[in-house]
Amino acid sequence: MSRSGWPERCPVCRRPATAEHAPFCSRICRDRDLLAWLEGRYRLPGPPAPPSTPDEPDR
Repeated sequence: MSRSGWPERCPVCRRPATAEHAPFCSRICRDRDLLAWLEGRYRLPGPPAPPSTPDEPDR
């Protein structure tokens, strides 16, 4: 990690990161990472969420 607090390499493609798109190298890599989160490819560890019922709104 650099002194500025973000990695020196893009976490998606490993190219040098830029300040404009930190911590990524480009808008493309930034968008690829966002898409991975939205598709559920990344998960945070923790206990499983309880199942919701049709009568109960999602939290």
